[in-house]
Amino acid sequence: MGDRLKYKYVEDAGREILLSDTHPISDISDFSKYLSALNDKNYTVFITKDNNKCTVKENDADLLTSLGINTDLLEKDTPYYCVLESCSVLCESADENPGKEYGSLKNGHYFSITSTNKDKESFSSIRIDGIDYSVNKSGLNIVVYDNYNDKVIDSVCFDIRKDYTCNRFD
Repeated sequence: MGDRLKYKYVEDAGREILLSDTHPISDISDFSKYLSALNDKNYTVFITKDNNKCTVKENDADLLTSLGINTDLLEKDTPYYCVLESCSVLCESADENPGKEYGSLKNGHYFSITSTNKDKESFSSIRIDGIDYSVNKSGLNIVVYDNYNDKVIDSVCFDIRKDYTCNRFD
């Protein structure tokens, strides 16, 4: 079984990480289309949100719910995180206290996911085997891990306060 994807190294804030260069999901910048693409049993999806309230359109709320995400938690003005493995919720939390979760995936990789609001500064960390893949911007930070290829295939942040602008590592 050969690699289906090509990968590139990107440098951000002094860290070099490996991301897919050719996976179709990394070409999607529309929020609704992106949510639809996440509904894949081959993916583990990591999501963090800062303390800004997330009000999503009805269609997007339906897509989030179909993924297993509790949209009531997303709409709270508290930090939020969620891990979806093969279309099932592994963990999900929204709390005023800093949220952090550790765990391991079915394939043996370890993760930690953090969403906090310290001193009015938002912070997102999505680590897999010690490497932080989060874009760490205000909004919904999403990291997609391809269980089949055993690689991170996308890291994105949608600015939920404004027009759902899509931000990726350059």
